[in-house]
Amino acid sequence: MDIFLKVTAGILITAILSLVLSKNGTDIGLLLTICVCSMVIFTAFSYLEPVLAFAQRLIQVGQLSSELLNILLKVVGIGLISQIAGLICADAGNQSLGKALQIVTTAVILCISIPLLEEILSLLETVLGEI
Repeated sequence: MDIFLKVTAGILITAILSLVLSKNGTDIGLLLTICVCSMVIFTAFSYLEPVLAFAQRLIQVGQLSSELLNILLKVVGIGLISQIAGLICADAGNQSLGKALQIVTTAVILCISIPLLEEILSLLETVLGEI
């Protein structure tokens, strides 16, 4: 919780500094925002360790393929990175690039998710076949 409060305070300070710097007509505020976003992402990774441990336990107990977990983690990672990149594009004044990034992200996530969707379909066929 302590780290969360420090990160939140850092983000708010960065937002204020970025606003002040952007009024001077420089792009240093945008660079500062990108750097702080990168640091926050790396900080967030430390919170994912217990989630990954639980997912590994779930794979063992449920006898699931680790490939399914990898797909899920990739989808979440791509979504988060895309969301941050899209917001940075909007901050830079180019919302069109942010929207284009959302479209590409959706297509990539759907493509990556095909094996997961096939596994769900297989489970449904097994359950419906037993009825």
